[in-house]
Amino acid sequence: RLWLPALALLMAATQLMAAVQIKDVRLWQGPESSRLVFDLSHQIRHRLFFLSNPDRVVIDLTNTKLQANVPKSFKPPLAQMRLAMPEKNLTRMVIELSQESRVSSFLLPPQEKYGHRLVVDITPKAATATPIVPKVETNRNVLIAIDAGHGGDDYGAIASGVNEKTLVLAYAKALAQEINSRYGLEALLIREGDYFIPLHQRMQKARRHQADFFVSIHANSFPADKQINGFILFALSQHGASSETARWLAQSENRSNLSGGINNLLESEVADQSLRRVILDLSITSVINQSIIAGRKILASVGEVTRLHNKEVETANFVVLRAPDVPALLLELGFISSPKEAKKLKKSAFRQRMIVAIANGIEAFFYDYPAYGSKLAKIRADKLSNPEIFYTVQSGDTLSQIALAHKVPEKSLHQLNQLETDRILVGQKLRLREDPSPLSRSTKPVNQQSEYLVQPGDSLWTIATNFGLTVEQLIRLNKLNKKFIRPGQKLLLYR
Repeated sequence: RLWLPALALLMAATQLMAAVQIKDVRLWQGPESSRLVFDLSHQIRHRLFFLSNPDRVVIDLTNTKLQANVPKSFKPPLAQMRLAMPEKNLTRMVIELSQESRVSSFLLPPQEKYGHRLVVDITPKAATATPIVPKVETNRNVLIAIDAGHGGDDYGAIASGVNEKTLVLAYAKALAQEINSRYGLEALLIREGDYFIPLHQRMQKARRHQADFFVSIHANSFPADKQINGFILFALSQHGASSETARWLAQSENRSNLSGGINNLLESEVADQSLRRVILDLSITSVINQSIIAGRKILASVGEVTRLHNKEVETANFVVLRAPDVPALLLELGFISSPKEAKKLKKSAFRQRMIVAIANGIEAFFYDYPAYGSKLAKIRADKLSNPEIFYTVQSGDTLSQIALAHKVPEKSLHQLNQLETDRILVGQKLRLREDPSPLSRSTKPVNQQSEYLVQPGDSLWTIATNFGLTVEQLIRLNKLNKKFIRPGQKLLLYR
């Protein structure tokens, strides 16, 4: 029996000495980064270093045996890739670069369908060093950054015959098309194809393009209970998660990348570390509050087409949402671990209904809180400057005097402005009445049409704005049960 431990040690040593098999070499290339993945039979020791003239990355793989083909097709910043064996039991991969790049590598342990992996990420420095400048243009579109989660070697959840990365890319492209069809809105796709983007780089891309809003689209999975279903929406939390579900999901999504976090913002503006931290915290708190307001509008809209897993906006520390100046949300479309919900999510008709609902929520938020310098801000400013709708409180004014002067019941002023007392402030804008509407007139104005034929891309908000109505008035006049309309539908504008 004494020989058994010795045999075990010998077997372990033999395994360590055996060459590690490189089963596959996979390359994913996107417009801003590339990822090289080595599928391995066992854990490996490797070394990565740079050489110049020409610029190239060298990856030394100790005690390996190559059993896979090397990629032959490349896009910048990759120019060429070749293998060599400079000495016994050493495989060397040389990657020639067409431009200066940042390169990082890490090992991944076996997980789900994958074994041991060596991952090498290559990102052009130009893509990460682009300065962020404040917006100065006026009458611009509101820019919505749409991020399809996962991608490339990161499949996300896999259940009921559905790959999360493929499903959410289809939803992201459909949402971008819907956003681009609406007045004053414009979409920016963060991931346009099947490739991986590190989590922190997704928000960085949105900020480089000066996005006004960021939405990351995902699909959920909980194999332990296939009955669980429903849409979930998350905002960033700087502290703890709002629930165990939120904590679990954040940990799951954050595993897509081993690095991330808020970059060195305000570094040049504020030298004092503690002051910079205070400014950053205040900024992030404001952005989180805006995100939650937008999230509530999306939930109200999406709740009309699918079940909500939670009727409130959840919060958790998602890496992909971290930014101090861009309101951001992460959407879980549903649980693909539920065969019934997975089947529903794959249907193009349901996808379009869901996309319209999400777009309606985003649009509603920006009509109420328009981005500075945008076309929607001009629409809201025109409404606020209408003396028939709003009054700016002057020194010496009282609520009763304002009500008397404008022939408005004082009780209505309380209701319209959500005032709990009679106290008002100089400079405060008070709503005097709902937006003036032709619905209150017995006859329509000359040359004003009575009906409108809904066009592709129309929403109740855009139609209401174009004809000086409110969404509620359109709903009442047309006896709509929900806030959804379809192209070709006739809407009454006047009685």
